[in-house]
Amino acid sequence: MIDIDRLKFINDTYGHIAGDRVIRTVSRLLKQRLRKTDIIGRYGGDEFVAILIDADTSSATTILNEIRESFSQIRYQTEETEFSVTMSCGLATFPKYDNPEILHAVSDKALLKAKAEGGNRIILAGERSLT
Repeated sequence: MIDIDRLKFINDTYGHIAGDRVIRTVSRLLKQRLRKTDIIGRYGGDEFVAILIDADTSSATTILNEIRESFSQIRYQTEETEFSVTMSCGLATFPKYDNPEILHAVSDKALLKAKAEGGNRIILAGERSLT
């Protein structure tokens, strides 16, 4: 699970056009950086799901961390100012969680923990921050 940190603040402060640009940027980064075999989907307003096929915890963390770091370096321009955005990730692995509903639930819980710890990080389900 991937979530854009503080998107509501961006929409409220810089407008929904700026927020839409941020969402499109995340989508583009995921498409560019993930493999063709991986599955990417927009889950909600500012949430995405990425299923990294045949990726162990270490490789999934490395891939998501590179995307997270790249995303945080992007600068967005408005007429008045410049801003950047971060993202948070909740990571759960199969076969440790072999039921799709449980896999989703624990990755979502890890994502909420990442956001509660200040965002801009990856949390492994049932464990600590990986970044």
